[in-house]
Amino acid sequence: MTFWPYGTKFQKGDGATPEVFADIASVYEVIPGEMTRDEIDFTNHGSGAYGYREFMGGLRDAGSYEINGNWDPTNATHNGTTGVLAAFESDDNSNWRLQLPDTLGRFDFAGFVSSYKVETPLEEQGKISVTVKVSGRPTFTESV
Repeated sequence: MTFWPYGTKFQKGDGATPEVFADIASVYEVIPGEMTRDEIDFTNHGSGAYGYREFMGGLRDAGSYEINGNWDPTNATHNGTTGVLAAFESDDNSNWRLQLPDTLGRFDFAGFVSSYKVETPLEEQGKISVTVKVSGRPTFTESV
């Protein structure tokens, strides 16, 4: 199945119970990072008859999400009081969500803002780029 990702939302949880997720405003691109896994080499002198190394999978890394958008420093989801800049200044993980359009599903994960960048080009809108490093295992829920 192919889908058009128009309407995708990147959201930050408020930490309350029950948790409420707010859309990060003016996001035009979300780039989920590559999930990787460590390679553990357990090759030894008795490893097979053909001289090939032997490996097993180790720890997993869920990567990072890069979020790009139109910057509005007055918006509550961008500012230093309640927004992604405040999340960058925090030492705590927050809960985040990538909500796909048309009830295709969502990814939920804990993470922290590892980078925050704004751009103010002369002949374009202000831009914001934020990277959220995933901590632990993300979950994918279908059809929500």
